[in-house]
Amino acid sequence: MYLRGVHAESSIRVLRQLVRDHPLGVLTTAIRSKLAPFILSSHIPFLLDVEDENSEEELGVLRGHIARQNPQSKVLIEAAQASSASTPNVLEEEVLVLFTAPAQHYVTPKFYKETKPTTGKVPTSLEA
Repeated sequence: MYLRGVHAESSIRVLRQLVRDHPLGVLTTAIRSKLAPFILSSHIPFLLDVEDENSEEELGVLRGHIARQNPQSKVLIEAAQASSASTPNVLEEEVLVLFTAPAQHYVTPKFYKETKPTTGKVPTSLEA
């Protein structure tokens, strides 16, 4: 999803607080396996460990739990066990974890037709 700079949060402290306030994340992986589909997502509660709370740079470590029966868990275990000898049991692939705040808003196309009757279109970054 494209986010304009004015809508993107860049403060690490604020982002860490978002994770703490809303710890249910969506873990998404894209790992090739014969065990399950390529792209998998699971809702997982996470804990965020941070050594220096005052740091604006430390991202911290996310810790979560996923049931072994979950196909995504099986794929993660398989991929970690297949990692290189220099870094055993380390997942080489990137994963995506999404956290959302409770305030969600959907703007219907009708809104733009009513508020922008000349174009009826969503303003783009070039127009705004």
